[in-house]
Amino acid sequence: MGLGRDSLAMLALLTEGKLVAEGRPLRPAGVDAVVFSDPGFEWPHTYTLLPRVRRMCALHRLRLVVLQTP
Repeated sequence: MGLGRDSLAMLALLTEGKLVAEGRPLRPAGVDAVVFSDPGFEWPHTYTLLPRVRRMCALHRLRLVVLQTP
C-alpha cells in the first residue's frame, strides 16, 4: 500500500468484500497484512493519512505493517 488513491481504493474495496483478485472476491480475513513501505520522504499529506488508515485496518481486523528506513 502506498497510501495513494489507488491503494486506498483497494483497501476500501477489501473492507467491503468487493475486491476481486484472480477472479475471486477477497475479504479482510483472507489477507495476512497490509504493508506500507515508508522510504522516509513521502509527501506530508501521505503521513497525515496514516492514522486514519491505522483506524480503518483496526476496525476491520487487518494487520497494518509499516516498514521504515532506519
